[in-house]
Amino acid sequence: MNLVEFEKKLKMARNIAQVNEALQLYLAGHGITTFSFTYHTYHPKSKNPLKYDFASENLKAWHDHFIAEKYDEIDTTLDQVYQMTIPIFWKVSEQAEQAKSKREREMRLDSMQYGAEQG
Repeated sequence: MNLVEFEKKLKMARNIAQVNEALQLYLAGHGITTFSFTYHTYHPKSKNPLKYDFASENLKAWHDHFIAEKYDEIDTTLDQVYQMTIPIFWKVSEQAEQAKSKREREMRLDSMQYGAEQG
C-alpha cells in the first residue's frame, strides 16, 4: 500500500479499528511488523491522558505493561522523540546502562524481558 492508498483508507475509516487496520496494512507493506504508537494531546510530560495507543500483537503485552506501569512518565526516549524531527534509533541495553534512576533501569530491563530490545 502506498501513501495515497493509505490516506484513502484513513478517510474512509469510520472507527478506530479501521484506522488501526489501515496503519497495520501500510506498515506491513513496508516490512514493519513490530510497532507501538502512543499519542498524547500535549507534551508527554504534561500529565494529560493518552489520546491513543496501538501496538502490534507481538509487542502488545509489553506496550500494555509499559502503560500500566506508567513508564511513559519516566521514559526519556519519549522526550527525545518529541524534540526530534527525524526518527531516532534506540537500543535498550545501552539505555539500561545509561539510566538515570533505579526506576528507569527497571523499565529498560522489563522491556528486554518482553522482547523489546531496539527500534
